[in-house]
Amino acid sequence: MVKIDGKTMTCGLLGNPVEHTMSPAIHNTLAELQGHSLVYVPFLVDHGKLGQAVAGARALHIKGLNVTVPYKTEVMQYVKELDPLAQQIGAVNAVCFDLNAACSGFLMAYHTALSGIETGMYRTALIIGSECMSHLMNWKDRGTCILFGDGAGAVILQNSSRPFYLPAGHSDGSKKDALFLRSRHSGETENLTDPQYYRQMDGQAVFKFAVRRVPEVIREVLEKNGLKQEDIRYFILHQ
Repeated sequence: MVKIDGKTMTCGLLGNPVEHTMSPAIHNTLAELQGHSLVYVPFLVDHGKLGQAVAGARALHIKGLNVTVPYKTEVMQYVKELDPLAQQIGAVNAVCFDLNAACSGFLMAYHTALSGIETGMYRTALIIGSECMSHLMNWKDRGTCILFGDGAGAVILQNSSRPFYLPAGHSDGSKKDALFLRSRHSGETENLTDPQYYRQMDGQAVFKFAVRRVPEVIREVLEKNGLKQEDIRYFILHQ
């Protein structure tokens, strides 16, 4: 069982009915298996009381809130100030989710959106990439902190008669110690200013890996798309 204390993150689900949903069982089981202090609670909301339920969730500092039938559309009027972009573009029936893949986050989101468009599941996808690294950096580690910053960007993908370029993606778990960040929600320590809880990087290992693998993956993408190096005007690399 998950140990519940003052540090436990509480997430919830608003709906009516909620008895049928498997989301709490799935999230709570995953939290327990991964050692996260998190509980996911279903809240049965009576008709006409959705506004009170949202206000109550805020007062209880619910960290993550999912809304299901029959309130998916109605809830927008109560949360529009929390997500003005969704309100402005009328994203009521859109599929919306977070995807966290660190440096590769934007690229993995592109892969995901591309797959949905290519299979006909979606016609349009909005990808918003944002990162706030400044609070996770040890500013005394000058070899690392100067390479990371805060920023955001967005693109819109739409179905088109023009073919998409085929991407490529790889992971190498054996290099995990070259760049990592310890979880701040594990409950292992209360001292989050301890240097070991800031981002850690072996610059030489990252550099050697990048200069070897990046050219290989570039050649892989070119081959997949029937292109030659001279067909590309610019190669814009991450770092």
